[in-house]
Amino acid sequence: MSSWLYPFSSSRSQPENGSKSENQSPPASQSSGEDPGDRSSGFDPESLERGAKALREINRSPNAKQVFEVMRKQEQTRLAEVEAEKVKMAAIQLQLDIERQRNMAEEQRQLYQQQSQVKAQVMRQEDELARKRLQQDHETQRRNNAELVKMQEESSFRQEQARRATEEEIQAQQRQTEKERAQIEQETIRVKAMAEAVARAHEAKLTEDHNRRMLVERMNGEREKWLAAINTTFGHIEGGL
Repeated sequence: MSSWLYPFSSSRSQPENGSKSENQSPPASQSSGEDPGDRSSGFDPESLERGAKALREINRSPNAKQVFEVMRKQEQTRLAEVEAEKVKMAAIQLQLDIERQRNMAEEQRQLYQQQSQVKAQVMRQEDELARKRLQQDHETQRRNNAELVKMQEESSFRQEQARRATEEEIQAQQRQTEKERAQIEQETIRVKAMAEAVARAHEAKLTEDHNRRMLVERMNGEREKWLAAINTTFGHIEGGL
């Protein structure tokens, strides 16, 4: 059948070409939102003129009724193909949406996994830092306790040294006091002995003086007595002569 009987026969191949191009690049059809039939039905003055000429020839043909029936069936077939193409494109779009959702879910899963890993790593690092801080605090407390014990021991040692020094000083003072007391007692004894010796010497001297005086007095008395006796004797002698 000649092409002038099917002025719209080219429209059947155009959806197929459009579907092939759309199958090759479905995101473009998705992004533009255009229908495949809309792209294939772009305004073409030459096609319109050829269609009008073919329509006039058909009307003059004795088989016009059959031609129009064939054309109607061709149009139904074309519309069915367009609808099938739409269904196919919808299925492709659905598959793309499913794939996109699957990819998004996978990305979300990977993101969640990465976030979980990062969170776990951060928690491990925080736990490690907390453990190190606790260990450092324990070490600092241990050093502080050791320094406190050392300071207490040094303080006790200094107090013990001070106590011993004070005790030794007191004992030294006591020994010095005892020594001085002994020296005083010895000096007292010596002075007392000297005083007693002087007293005895003085007493002896007084006794000696007294005895001497008594002796002198006695000797003087005897001398007077002897002189008197001598005088008496010589007097008797002289009287006898």
